[in-house]
Amino acid sequence: MDQCKEQELCIICEKERRDVLRIMDQPICTICEQDMVGVRVTDWVYDFYIARLKQIW
Repeated sequence: MDQCKEQELCIICEKERRDVLRIMDQPICTICEQDMVGVRVTDWVYDFYIARLKQIW
């Protein structure tokens, strides 16, 4: 069934993925979602995620 899903470009990693979550109609792949959930404010990648998420607004 998943083979029928169209790939979408994740706004975080900019890779084509089939399994995405949509926030305000913008696709975020489940890999990036899992990474963002576990990131701490002190992690170097935190600012990267914030900058990418600002694209939604």
